[in-house]
Amino acid sequence: MRLPLNRHPHVMLIDDDEDDYFLLKGAFSTYSDQVQLTHQRTATNLMDALLQLTRLPDLILLDLNLPPLNGLEVLATLKQDARTRQIPVLIWSGSIAQDQLRQCYEGGVSSVLLKSADQHSLVEAVQRICTYWFEVMLLPDNSV
Repeated sequence: MRLPLNRHPHVMLIDDDEDDYFLLKGAFSTYSDQVQLTHQRTATNLMDALLQLTRLPDLILLDLNLPPLNGLEVLATLKQDARTRQIPVLIWSGSIAQDQLRQCYEGGVSSVLLKSADQHSLVEAVQRICTYWFEVMLLPDNSV
């Protein structure tokens, strides 16, 4: 891990499964203790919750199958709002049909990844995500 000094990436997980949050929290901590992972269990009042933050997330992991809204509806809301449209969104799903995959990319998602069945694969996927988004790519400062 080669995070720049004073770089503390903020990742927001939007997923109704508490177990996924704890698995991801462990996977992100193996990458760096400087990554802040926050969790929003539903899309209800998501924009209000985002705007309560002093710093918007640098990256959003969004479950495709969320009650009551689905991930595509949440993605559309995020991409329509000037304050959140620049935040990279990664769809995170247990399964996805080709038509849904196409809709995700047409809607402006940055990447789509399948939820991993085992912890080792999850840690490996998180390492790759973090390396790409926090070491290779330049992201804007999301301080509000």
